[in-house]
Amino acid sequence: MGVHALQAADIYRWVDDQGQTQVSDVVPEKYRDKATRLNSRKYELTSEQKADARDRAVYEARRARDENDMQRQAQYEAEAQDSARRYQAEQALARARAKANQNNQPSASDSAKSQCEDQWRRYNDGVACFSRFAAGNTGGSVRIRPEAYQYCTDAQIPPSSCPPPQAR
Repeated sequence: MGVHALQAADIYRWVDDQGQTQVSDVVPEKYRDKATRLNSRKYELTSEQKADARDRAVYEARRARDENDMQRQAQYEAEAQDSARRYQAEQALARARAKANQNNQPSASDSAKSQCEDQWRRYNDGVACFSRFAAGNTGGSVRIRPEAYQYCTDAQIPPSSCPPPQAR
């Protein structure tokens, strides 16, 4: 690619109506007679200056990248510390709740009664769900449509040690 566009262009300098010095490769019609053509070759960089500029650009790019990396690392560390603080606070809250619950533990008979109630609730919920899919009584048994098993949970009848709950 031969000569660069900036090297090939003529550069002009003139003073506008406000007294400002202007430099450009395009001169407005009204200033053409006052514009002076500049020797743009004296502004061209030597090969050493170009190499220095290229080295400086590489250095600045690396410095900016390193600075961004350091900022990201600092942000990551701050987020990790925040996360650790939240985790510690959650653990402290869980320990406090466990201690409070330990003080309010139900007796063994209350726990057994609660387990029986839970088993009966699961069993009754299953019966109610499957009953919506009953296809009819044939030969003394109720036929359940197969799709019921996609929606309902089949729970075993609670053992005889769990008496049925009292009707309310």
